[in-house]
Amino acid sequence: MSDVNAVKADVERPDSVKVPFRDIEFVVKTDPMEWAFDTMENLGDNKYASGLAGMLGPVQYSRFKSMNPSMKEALALLEAISSNVGAGDAGN
Repeated sequence: MSDVNAVKADVERPDSVKVPFRDIEFVVKTDPMEWAFDTMENLGDNKYASGLAGMLGPVQYSRFKSMNPSMKEALALLEAISSNVGAGDAGN
């Protein structure tokens, strides 16, 4: 991607995106560089629950956990977040 296209894509990208899960939507920062370093480290170490917690933040993650999701649902949400923010394959 050229420098001009990269700047254009960055300007056009919203600060956050809504990612649906069941009957609610989680709001996630679109720039992975804004996520905590631990989030990226956890994802790199295949610690998906901790990575998802970092992506969602403590309040939303608590809400997510209260819904008693299956691991399959958690990985699907992780994939949906990754796809919506352009972070690529989440390892699933």
